[in-house]
Amino acid sequence: MIGPEFASCWLKLGRAEEHLNTIKSELLVWMDSKPYSISRKCDPQGSRYSQILEIAKPAPYDRWSLIAGDCIHNLRSSLDSLVYAVAIRESGSSPPPGYDKLQFPITSSAENFAKQTYRLSSISNGARARIERAQPYNRPHQQLPPLLSLLSELDNLDKHRLLNVVMANVGEGKFSFALPGGKLIPMKIGYHTGL
Repeated sequence: MIGPEFASCWLKLGRAEEHLNTIKSELLVWMDSKPYSISRKCDPQGSRYSQILEIAKPAPYDRWSLIAGDCIHNLRSSLDSLVYAVAIRESGSSPPPGYDKLQFPITSSAENFAKQTYRLSSISNGARARIERAQPYNRPHQQLPPLLSLLSELDNLDKHRLLNVVMANVGEGKFSFALPGGKLIPMKIGYHTGL
């Protein structure tokens, strides 16, 4: 049975989910607002054609970056709260012994994990072993990115600067110009920032 000492873990996970849902809903609202338009133009001689993308409503990337950072921080904090709760459960006291050093370490090697075990001094060897099994260097599918490492790196980045929130929209196009006789038309394709 999970006791009240684990409430912080669940509350932080719930808050992370709220932040994620906020970004999703705001993104959908922004997309539905038709924030950009595309128009075509041709010069009077018919020799130059342009596709012009106009952004009517820029995405609130700074806001979304702050929300994403809060989401990531709540996820990372829930792991630290888990270690704290296990220490309370196992020691029977709140705060638990060594509470000021407790943390869920995230490391890239067994050697680095061994250096961080002082952060787990208040919990049993069995609980430590389970935390070590969850470390990025122990993941069963080495070809997949180490999600705990990504979480830790993003949380650290967010402490020092805004996260880069980006959107991608896959687009595809094909240009072909043919003259009678197979002669190629020289063409230049460029990007104009409007500045």
